[in-house]
Amino acid sequence: MDGATEVETFADRQVIKLRSEVFRDVKPSVQVKGATIRVFAARVRTGSAAHGTVRQDNEFEYTTTVSPVYDAKRVVASRNGDELVITNMYVNGFKPLNFVTRTVVRAVGSTRCMSSVGRAQAALYTEPGDPSQVLRVAETKVSQPLATDVVVRMLAAPINPSDLNQIEGTYPVKGVFTEIPCATQTLRAAVGGNEGVGEVVVVGSGVSGIGVGDWVVPRRSGQFGTWCTHTTVSGDSVDVIPEEWRRGVSGLTVASLKVNPCTAYRMLRDFCTLQPGDYVVQNGANSGVGRSVIQLAREIGVRTINVIRDRPQREFEQLSAELTALGADIVVSDKQVGEVKGSVNGPVRLGFNCVGGRATLAMTKLISHGGTLVTYGGMSRQPVTLPTSLLLFKDIAARGFWMNRWYLDSANAEEKQRMWRDILLMAGDGRFVAQPMQSVRWSPMMDIDDVQQRVRSAVAWDAGSKHAFVFD
Repeated sequence: MDGATEVETFADRQVIKLRSEVFRDVKPSVQVKGATIRVFAARVRTGSAAHGTVRQDNEFEYTTTVSPVYDAKRVVASRNGDELVITNMYVNGFKPLNFVTRTVVRAVGSTRCMSSVGRAQAALYTEPGDPSQVLRVAETKVSQPLATDVVVRMLAAPINPSDLNQIEGTYPVKGVFTEIPCATQTLRAAVGGNEGVGEVVVVGSGVSGIGVGDWVVPRRSGQFGTWCTHTTVSGDSVDVIPEEWRRGVSGLTVASLKVNPCTAYRMLRDFCTLQPGDYVVQNGANSGVGRSVIQLAREIGVRTINVIRDRPQREFEQLSAELTALGADIVVSDKQVGEVKGSVNGPVRLGFNCVGGRATLAMTKLISHGGTLVTYGGMSRQPVTLPTSLLLFKDIAARGFWMNRWYLDSANAEEKQRMWRDILLMAGDGRFVAQPMQSVRWSPMMDIDDVQQRVRSAVAWDAGSKHAFVFD
């Protein structure tokens, strides 16, 4: 490895503690970025400095950057828990006893080497089925990264209905079953979850555009599971979320960015050109997509008619007030949809459906001539049935939208970045609020049985509110 090239990759270096057992006129300091370590020998008479990378064979390739006298070729190192022990330095084939004979480097703070990953856990399943029954939390071993890999420490991962459908085996995107090394055995299994955000802790030597400390999200659903504390993945399977986009934004908001807010963003833009004062009508208005539609529509001057499931009056009033605070113009129960027609004083250009069945038909009748009904979900598992009159006399178009399909189109790469930036900057300014989620704390140091119970409760279909794993 060329040390002189490697040093150019350093940015935002973080200092870690160093404890030396034997020094001779040497007072070194150390900086680390991922698996890359730079040693600065500040009080060596020749003023030499060195840098290099710890490799899997525990050799630390090394070259001096200041001193022409000390042309160090390599350092032999070993790992002891969270410590990197440098035992020998070779300069022009000889070990200089007047330099450093033994140095122990210990990582602290957010800087990590592979040795500091330590324990890891994942919620995995070996066969499809009821998520609360087939998911098993296991201690896993984090794979040593290849040159093209990154190691990610997960920060947060939401639980979406599509994740549960995937575990059941009913979702078009199937789980990725691989050989997963666990504490006591290797299992052929898949890790649950498709959405989330993690922090990169190790970067392979062949990866570009990703650095230690970067926040990343899965590039596409189904590439790897996110319900785990750590994972080793290919560098081209993740996208970096620039720090300036996420300033002031919580990890949970970033973790839930890719599906619900982006579905709303695309539906408001891809099916017609909405004008200020236009309406959109939607069912499931209190869902993650529904709340996103309300806020993103408000930003472009579009009004919303929001249909929610019928419920006791007090609960309805509380939820209605909550949606109104987000920017909803009209909130109505699914049993009162027909009563709002007189309150609408502009064209209803779009309808967004995530429910299906009879409630969708009542909502579709509010759509104006030439409008479009967009279906993006089917929570009732009932078909979308439209009468001939709506198609023939009102020229209503019925379309479908699946966010995963949109992401698969490489032509959307630039627009994807623009969309993510827009939503995150709105969140940072307080103009966008993510769907409320109940945080489920998960630390790799927690007892497996404790985590298992937390996961089982969170993934149950009758769990009530939306849940998300937050990792320590």
